[in-house]
Amino acid sequence: MVESLPEFSKSMTLQEYQLWLKVEHKKFINDELYKNYDISTRFAKQQFENSKTWHDLINLLNNAEFEYSKEKHYDLISRNAEYFSNNKPIIFIKPFDSVVNKTYRKNVLENENWNQSPTDGWVFPEDWFNKINDILRTLIVVKYADGVVYLVNKLKEYCLCNKIH
Repeated sequence: MVESLPEFSKSMTLQEYQLWLKVEHKKFINDELYKNYDISTRFAKQQFENSKTWHDLINLLNNAEFEYSKEKHYDLISRNAEYFSNNKPIIFIKPFDSVVNKTYRKNVLENENWNQSPTDGWVFPEDWFNKINDILRTLIVVKYADGVVYLVNKLKEYCLCNKIH
């Protein structure tokens, strides 16, 4: 007796989504994919930590902190150990399960074209690094509300001067 496959609908569960990927698209969420993701993201993090952009950002934060504290007489940035280490923001890697969950949301739950591809295309493992924009991330916490605008303006200025989008 052959076991029948479930009918895949927009209301499928995350577990059914993984079966849908396998059956409909030959995409496998397995240990090999997890290992590849882990190696790739650790490498990407290492490369970014060694980049000019990252070093520029750290310098920008230190300069902004100096200027802000000189003007306001208090610190700009909270250097909480949860987000800062060695006087730099910590770069976090999005967990593998969160990436799978995000593709489930993009491909199924938020897909207005279901059961066709979303307007901007399917998000499959080979596209994760191109279509998911928060795989590497950091958090900078300012101590006071006026610090948000101050730091955002400094970051915008840096991005405009360096043609970063």
